Amino acid sequence: MQPLVAIFLQRLPETIQNMDHAQQACDWSILARYAHQIKGTAGSFGYPDLTDQAAALEKCLKAGDIESAADLFANIKKYVLGEG
Repeated sequence: MQPLVAIFLQRLPETIQNMDHAQQACDWSILARYAHQIKGTAGSFGYPDLTDQAAALEKCLKAGDIESAADLFANIKKYVLGEG
């Protein structure tokens, strides 16, 4: 399991970068898909805080609450990358 966790963590910054591009392009469905992927994978690999944040982001995006989604995504970026 450890090799899979390592791959997930190694690819996570790239995923965040792709999410950032989706946000800048106002492509909310793509951003929601990435949030959904992170939600499931992070939960499987023992990162419940990241899972909760990604789940909240996905929920906001599906509800069309873009303002709250932007705040949630900023929190995720800070959590993963250490920046806002």
